[in-house]
Amino acid sequence: MGHPKKQTRKYSRPKHMFKGREDEAELIKRYGLKNAREVWKAKSEARRVKKLARSLLARPNRRVEEDLMGRLVGMGLVNSKGQLDDILNITVEDILDRRLQTVVYKKGLATSIKQARQEIVHGHIMVRGRRITAPGHLVTIAEGLDIQFYPRSPLNNPEHPARNPEKKKQPEKKESGEETTEDKEAKGDKTGSETEEEKALGTKNQDGGREAKDQ
Repeated sequence: MGHPKKQTRKYSRPKHMFKGREDEAELIKRYGLKNAREVWKAKSEARRVKKLARSLLARPNRRVEEDLMGRLVGMGLVNSKGQLDDILNITVEDILDRRLQTVVYKKGLATSIKQARQEIVHGHIMVRGRRITAPGHLVTIAEGLDIQFYPRSPLNNPEHPARNPEKKKQPEKKESGEETTEDKEAKGDKTGSETEEEKALGTKNQDGGREAKDQ
């Protein structure tokens, strides 16, 4: 049971840490996950519902079956007309597609999967009027219809640079016979340095002339 004040681990680690984990790196990159632990959580959740479905196929229980099917249908993991056998086809990708981070990216609220995670962790995303800061939150179909920016978030402004990266200020293009601002600044710095060198050279010549007169 564990200590009542400490949360127990809700996922299982691979039996072999160096075998059978070839797909984890690709999943971490595709879904913008923090580490392999988030992949293990998705795999454990898929295993859990499959195990429960197999037990219901062996020992039917109408109430438990209705509860399980209702939850999975609400998550969008199973069709509303699906059967228990359809639960056995749930994959890890199906679970990862229902993460809040993935849903935010697919809804176009972020320009990349990494940015979606950052927006959620920093409290910029609101789900059904409630701010959620957990990228791994599994979104239901009903919640997916009401995901938006937090009203007080600066990202709620459509003109925010983070939402329109292509509108960021770009250096002026140099046309034929015209100088850009950067060229003018570089030329000014170069002229200033040349003037300082000329002054130093003139002072050195004056000192040399004085020495010749003294001799």
